[in-house]
Amino acid sequence: MHIRRLLPAIVCVALLCGACATTGNRQVTKWSQGSLTQSRLPKFDVPIVVNDRVMAWVDYFQGTGHRHYARYLSRSGRYIPKMQEILKKYALPQDLVYVAMIESGFSSKAHSRARAVGQWQFIKGTGKRYGLEIGQWVDERRDPEKATIAAANAMFSNFAGVK
Repeated sequence: MHIRRLLPAIVCVALLCGACATTGNRQVTKWSQGSLTQSRLPKFDVPIVVNDRVMAWVDYFQGTGHRHYARYLSRSGRYIPKMQEILKKYALPQDLVYVAMIESGFSSKAHSRARAVGQWQFIKGTGKRYGLEIGQWVDERRDPEKATIAAANAMFSNFAGVK
């Protein structure tokens, strides 16, 4: 996972999903940089910075990428609660579930050219390093719960000791 590269997209999705949770519906009014003031932002447990790169993703997901975002959002209710529960057990920000949304659109069938698989897009070696069984008949990278536990372990070990 290249979180630094994905950060603007993650912030964008967090903003859009947070707005859905705040308004209670899946239809979100169009956001503009002027309307995204700190006082209007939903509450997040990761720092949210609105800049030009974030706004480019907001524009994309509200424009030509809207159908993709709608598909991701329709799957989110199935996965976000359990994923957040797992992240909470590891004392990680629960808004990190949006990494999986950006990486895979919450599709366990997602795969990349680099052969990363599942909702958290683990490559084979990293998946095995964090305890996922990957073989001819079983690929736990596609299991939402087991892959989220592995992702939490990966994030926890990467952020442990960081102040």
